[in-house]
Amino acid sequence: MRQFVFPFAAYIFVPIGSVLLKIDPTLAQLLKIILVGGLIFYYRKNYKLKFMLDGWGTISGLAIFVIWVGFEGLYPFIFGAPQAPPTNDSYVILRLIGSVLIAPVIEEFFTRFFLNRIIQSNHWEKVPLNKFTLTSFTITVLFFGLSHNRWLPGIISGIILNLVLMKTKKIESCVLAHAVANLALGIYVITTQNWILWG
Repeated sequence: MRQFVFPFAAYIFVPIGSVLLKIDPTLAQLLKIILVGGLIFYYRKNYKLKFMLDGWGTISGLAIFVIWVGFEGLYPFIFGAPQAPPTNDSYVILRLIGSVLIAPVIEEFFTRFFLNRIIQSNHWEKVPLNKFTLTSFTITVLFFGLSHNRWLPGIISGIILNLVLMKTKKIESCVLAHAVANLALGIYVITTQNWILWG
């Protein structure tokens, strides 16, 4: 259990701690990548991925990107209006690396690989990867959605990612979808300079 809880906790609390301690955002991004990436490497036996081109993952990722951008301004923020992040080159590069290489792995393994199954059974390792109950499906979707300030596209994205896992039976497909969505969003933010979408 700790192999998924500890890296996810670091992923969540490093940014919070950085804000509370007033650490420079660029340095905070670097610390997050190093710490969370280091924990993933430490527990690497539990984060095995076979990267491959996957139609379901790619198409789903692009759909999530369209939803994320297309829904902007159509719903209220429940955790306060987002603030535009720094736009210096170092921050942008680190943010892109973290969102494409770190976030998809840590969020998908915690939410769909671990949380979904432990909700169903204490012996979660024995639960088929693509099995969901109504309860586990609902909780993982809400958890994923509400962990993002953009909660509505987050909830829709959670539904899509759960369905991808049910269809493909591969966590790699979810990681790929998440990475494609984040990469597309990063490219969009940088090219349009619509930095608030990274807020």
